[in-house]
Amino acid sequence: MSQISPSAPPADSPLTLRPARAEDIPPLARLWATAFPGSRSASQRVEELEEGTGRYGGLESCWVGEVDGRFVGGLRSYRMELSLWGQVISTQGLAAVAVSPEARQQGVGAALCRAALQQAREEGQELSLLYPYRADFYRRLGYTLAGELHRYIVAPEEFPRFPEAREARMVSPDQALQLIPPFYDEAHSRTQGLIARSGRLWSFLKDPQGEGPLVVVVPGSGESAADPAGSPIRGYLVAGNDPGRSREKQTLRIQEMVVADLAAHRALLGWISLQRDQWRRVIYDALPGEHLERLLGHPRRQGSPGARGGLWFASATLLRGPMLRVVNAAGILSRTGLPAGSTLPLQDPVLPENTGVWTGTDGGDVQRRSQEAGDGALPVAVLAELFLDGALPGHAQAVEAQGWSPLMGIRDFRLLDTF
Repeated sequence: MSQISPSAPPADSPLTLRPARAEDIPPLARLWATAFPGSRSASQRVEELEEGTGRYGGLESCWVGEVDGRFVGGLRSYRMELSLWGQVISTQGLAAVAVSPEARQQGVGAALCRAALQQAREEGQELSLLYPYRADFYRRLGYTLAGELHRYIVAPEEFPRFPEAREARMVSPDQALQLIPPFYDEAHSRTQGLIARSGRLWSFLKDPQGEGPLVVVVPGSGESAADPAGSPIRGYLVAGNDPGRSREKQTLRIQEMVVADLAAHRALLGWISLQRDQWRRVIYDALPGEHLERLLGHPRRQGSPGARGGLWFASATLLRGPMLRVVNAAGILSRTGLPAGSTLPLQDPVLPENTGVWTGTDGGDVQRRSQEAGDGALPVAVLAELFLDGALPGHAQAVEAQGWSPLMGIRDFRLLDTF
């Protein structure tokens, strides 16, 4: 059990974060239904927690914040395995941070996060990952934005009609569950920002009624494109009809796409182009490294007005979302191969165990030479930024020595999952 004093405590006693119990389910469900309206009702949340049907965990992932035994908030903390630079890193997925209405504006939210970060550190997790309700709130807690996507909304015919499209094939939900998870497991370590998936994390491919989203795969080289079931694949696409769109604006939303090579990428983009008779619009969130602006016939966002005198046009919307934080600086610096004798002063007011002057050792490890960071120390958020960019001292050499290479050469951070 972790304790930490809020910056502006609602009472003289510190906030206590403890694992949720069965009797906490109703107040947690009501709190989350109030804090996050429109997603699920309180009764639906109660059922999910009681039956343990959540994709990322059940009651065991829930935590309750108390002051003097009084319920003041809650959150969910998931155990995840995040792939970065060819290494699988134990990562906390922080979600559903909510404060009771009567305890708001008293520092409780920040205190909940601080306690959750300390708990994650004690459990051996090295990073923390979340989707922020406000980026500046989490920046003050040491998080930094990780990755970006470019959202294109264009007609299907703007996608190139690559000849490789003839290789792409739709598969049934059962075939998708047979083909995609093994491919994803192989792609995981060569794609920045993917989390390991198993079991219920693949449930979205097949709903309880036996249906599911639209799934398209590219069979492996030398395999039969006419019958991809049971054969290796080189890429897949998951899509569906965008909810809330009128029939006049039939919209195909590409939910996720993972490919092993350029030919598979061309095959799936070409398949999208062939859907022009059924869909009027396509929403696709592309990685910057895909350079979709070079591939689309006229990459103008549908419905966008002209800009700068009408001579320029909007091509895509910039999307930001995930935020990342270093929980264990020693663990991350050991992974990057901090050169022997080199030093890195670091400041972390939330997790003081990270604060100090870190130095590389001859054995390839790191040590905290001093617990005082001194002037010019890097904020912990900058440490995360440098790690994501592969720009820490010795990091590039360590990656090269590993022989790591990303799929299609794209090093952009991409988190497919939402939690």
